[in-house]
Amino acid sequence: MLSSYQQSAGTAPSFSATAAATVPMEASEADTTDRILAYAPRFVVGGAAHPGVIVEPPGLANVEPPPITYRPHLPKELCTSGKLSAMQIERIIYGGQAHGQRLADGSRAGISIGDGTGTGKTATLAGIILDNWFQHRRRAVWFSVKSDLIEAVSDEFARLGLTPPIRLINDYPTDGEIDIGDGIVFCTYRSLIARSRSGNRRIDQLICWLGTEGVVIFDEGHKAKYAFADDRGKSTQTGAAVVEIQDPEKYPNFRVVYSSATSAGEVRHLAYMSRLGLWGEGTNFPLGFEQFAEEIESGGVGALEMVCRDLKAMGRYFCGNLSMGTDPESGLAVEFREVIHKLTPAQRWMYDNMAQGWQEVFRNIHRALDLTNSGKATRAQAVNQFWAEHQRCFRNLITAFKVPTLICEIENALGRKESVVVSITGTGESQTKKQIERAADQDEAIDRLDFSPRETLTRLVANCFPIACFQERTNPYSGTIEYIPVLDADGNKVESRAALQLRAELLDKLSVLEVPEHPLDQLVNYFGVENVAEMTGRKKRLIRTTSGTLEYRPRQLPGVPSKLINLHEKNAFQNGNKRIAIMSEVASTGDSFMPENRSATNKGVSILLQSLNGPPTSRFRTSDAHTERGRWRRRFICLSSRNSAVRKGSQRRSPGGSGTWVPLRKVTGELRRRAISTSTISSPRKAARH
Repeated sequence: MLSSYQQSAGTAPSFSATAAATVPMEASEADTTDRILAYAPRFVVGGAAHPGVIVEPPGLANVEPPPITYRPHLPKELCTSGKLSAMQIERIIYGGQAHGQRLADGSRAGISIGDGTGTGKTATLAGIILDNWFQHRRRAVWFSVKSDLIEAVSDEFARLGLTPPIRLINDYPTDGEIDIGDGIVFCTYRSLIARSRSGNRRIDQLICWLGTEGVVIFDEGHKAKYAFADDRGKSTQTGAAVVEIQDPEKYPNFRVVYSSATSAGEVRHLAYMSRLGLWGEGTNFPLGFEQFAEEIESGGVGALEMVCRDLKAMGRYFCGNLSMGTDPESGLAVEFREVIHKLTPAQRWMYDNMAQGWQEVFRNIHRALDLTNSGKATRAQAVNQFWAEHQRCFRNLITAFKVPTLICEIENALGRKESVVVSITGTGESQTKKQIERAADQDEAIDRLDFSPRETLTRLVANCFPIACFQERTNPYSGTIEYIPVLDADGNKVESRAALQLRAELLDKLSVLEVPEHPLDQLVNYFGVENVAEMTGRKKRLIRTTSGTLEYRPRQLPGVPSKLINLHEKNAFQNGNKRIAIMSEVASTGDSFMPENRSATNKGVSILLQSLNGPPTSRFRTSDAHTERGRWRRRFICLSSRNSAVRKGSQRRSPGGSGTWVPLRKVTGELRRRAISTSTISSPRKAARH
């Protein structure tokens, strides 16, 4: 396919400056606060307009990139046909321009593309690879978070009409060689750190195949954010490997591209971006990244924004997002609504009982710590485990409470011919799998197992309740008091009978608590697997049969490999075969569910309802439980007001999955007043009174 373009591939059409267009968000001409400035490339004109209205973060909008000195080597048909928009071509041009520059350490400079979800980053990265391909640099490694994303990359190349060979790294043994010749090797970050039994490393295999001037794409590069080891913790293997492959002395000629909607949540997460020229020899931070991190952290978010501005001024960082304002075609804008689930009397009774149960556990844990004569370290560990499980339990409980309201809204949306996307944090598969295995060993029926949030509390009591006895001992060197376990004649730990009795009584009391089942299972069993596109990491799920019994069934479908099941479900939703999509945070990483003109069904992120035409309606589902209302309002306000050009896409930093959706000034009325006035998160005891 590529050979047919050899004659037409050359420099792209000439571009020049163009003025940005102003797109109103509201109908009123007088309300200038609701008008947005649509992004347009500063030094390029021509080519196709981007399918969606693109906006820049305010901190970058008034910064100009450097003049263009590089001309890409792409087929003109990509520009004239609209397969690549002017914005995407701009990123490709500045990518080539950055790769032509040398840092003070002799390595090639890199570029970071921080465009948000749905802006076409995959097409931009493919364009950078093709630009190098037509300059006879025909080997590239594409790092990503999931192996099944290779299908999306392959589809993007096919859409562009150029299909270089692309292979998954796992198709080749670590001890062997990559024998595809020229092409693209798709590798996950997990595979990057793999080793064979003989000790051969995957990273060495990739570097050997790349040659001297290969293209290295770090898609979803924030997966390497823990590349810097400091007093807060140690670096991860992934972070260390990503830094190693960019070594300026060993591999100075690699052409590096970073791509992530969430480049960094904090300054120290930038450590893997060593090719941007922010620290090291010839910079204001010659001592290295540690000096850079300390200086920028002391300046707060404002200093981090200045870093982004400087990078854009150097042509090494670009960041755009789909506008949430008025859609030029439909005349509609993105809507955000808070849907409150009113707890029923039965749910309040469940909540109160669960709160009382946790209080009882808390008191008895402290009694057991006294009975066993536990020291400070043991006490701290027990308390930390308690609060960690406490938060997980109430999060799952409140989420399960809201499912009836969610089901009602889904049914109403389906009746209006709308598509529904539900985002959920956890699937509970690990604990479900453990219980199923335990039931199989004990020949216990699945129907008798507990998969509800109550299991979190009972597991804490069964596994973490302090029962081992300790005795005091004076350290002969330091003179301090130490607490060591009491051992019997056989060297086993002595357990307190009183603590064992407390634990048994607690488990008996907790067994009568009534709570709803896991929200994911509720939704799948209510609407049926034939109507729900489930994109999660779990391999099996609990299905309630027509007779009312539970069965633990694989998710795999006939003729679909297990590694492609999520992709199959995603395509079923996009094609309109399934109108409900449920995705977990882990499984949906790297996937885009934003509205797209090429798709039969619009997509979205987080828990939102989306019509077939125009922007989505995002509905944040909260309950009137006091513990959730205060926390949700504060997070929504704070995160919306702390938008950052490098933090904006973090799915963990806002209730809906994107920190750029709603500026603080857009949250008005009673919601804003209550959010700002709420200053504390109630304890279970206080919440039980509401």
